[in-house]
Amino acid sequence: MNISRFASFSAAAICMLLVSSGLTAMAQDDQVAKIGKRGQVTFRSETKVGDLTLMPGQYTVQCRKQGEEHFMRFTRTGGSGPRGGGSAVDQGEVKCKKEPLPSKVAAGSMHTHADGDTVRVTKIEIAGERVAHLFE
Repeated sequence: MNISRFASFSAAAICMLLVSSGLTAMAQDDQVAKIGKRGQVTFRSETKVGDLTLMPGQYTVQCRKQGEEHFMRFTRTGGSGPRGGGSAVDQGEVKCKKEPLPSKVAAGSMHTHADGDTVRVTKIEIAGERVAHLFE
C-alpha cells in the first residue's frame, strides 16, 4: 500500500516537473521588442509575420481596415548603409485579428516567438491604440 502511494506521488511529481520545465522553455523562446512612436521596428534576423517573410532591417508598421477585416502593412524604411537612407519599400501586408485591451497602450511593443531557427511575430501593440494585433 505504501509503495503504491509512493509510486503515485512520484509519477505526479515527475509530470509536474516535466510540465513546468516545458513552460519555462517555451517562455524563454518568447521575446518583446519596442515599437517606436511612428510604428518603427527593427528586425535583426529574418522574421515571419503570418505568411510574410521579412529580411533584417528597419520597418514601419501600419494597421489598415477593409470592411470587417484588419491588416498590418510592413514598409521597409532603412537602407543598407550605416546611416540608413534609401526610399521606403512596401513589403506587403498580413491579415490580423484584433484583441480589445482594457486601456490604451502606453508604449508600443512587438511580441515574437522563436520556433527553431525561425522568429515569428505573434502580437503587435501600437501606442495609443486600445487593441492588440494578433498573428497566426
